[in-house]
Amino acid sequence: MSHSRARSQEAKEKQVKRIINEARDLFFEAGSSGFSMRSLAKRLNMSQGNLYNYWSCKRDLWYAIIQHDFALFEKKLNDIIEKHEGSFIDLLDKLA
Repeated sequence: MSHSRARSQEAKEKQVKRIINEARDLFFEAGSSGFSMRSLAKRLNMSQGNLYNYWSCKRDLWYAIIQHDFALFEKKLNDIIEKHEGSFIDLLDKLA
């Protein structure tokens, strides 16, 4: 009998966000040369092998962090634009 862990898509997404947030913090604290998947796994209290189920190397994880953060940035800019009432100059001021 095979035992596999059933996880919802929501739980997987939550775990990915958790990993990205911790990885970002660790990258800023340790720098790229001080960052390792091993140290991140320890910080997350997960096995290094499990972490590699999400990303195959720290370069791919760094790219995921950048994509995630730029998506948040874009969403915030779009929210400002959609809610803005007033002149174009006022909008540019808000965006700056």
